[in-house]
Amino acid sequence: MATSNIGPINVNTASKEDLKLIPNVGDKTALAILKLRDEKGSLDIEDLKSISTIPNTVWDPLVDRGVITFEEGLGVPSLKDTIAQIQELQKVVANKDVQISIKQKEIQSYQL
Repeated sequence: MATSNIGPINVNTASKEDLKLIPNVGDKTALAILKLRDEKGSLDIEDLKSISTIPNTVWDPLVDRGVITFEEGLGVPSLKDTIAQIQELQKVVANKDVQISIKQKEIQSYQL
C-alpha cells in the first residue's frame, strides 16, 4: 500500500516493489513501467503518461512533490540493447572459433 511520505523513487532504477510505493501504482502499472523501461532503457514523465492505467494528471504532482524522479546516465541498457550486444559478441566468438579451427588445421598439416 502506498504512503504519502515516501522518498524519491527513481523510475529508471526502481524495482517492482519500489514502484508499488508510488501512489496509485499497483502490480499491473508497476509491471507496465518495468516493461516499458526494458524496451526504452530509461523513462521520462511522458512515458509514464503513455501508460493507460493511471490518468495523466496523476504523474505531474508526483514529480513536483519529489515522489518520483527520472535519474539518467546510470548506464542501465535496455533489454533490447543488451540482447543486440550479446548477439554481436556471439558472432565475434563464432568468427574467432572458425579462425582457431583454420589455424589448427594449418598446424596439423605442417606436422605431417
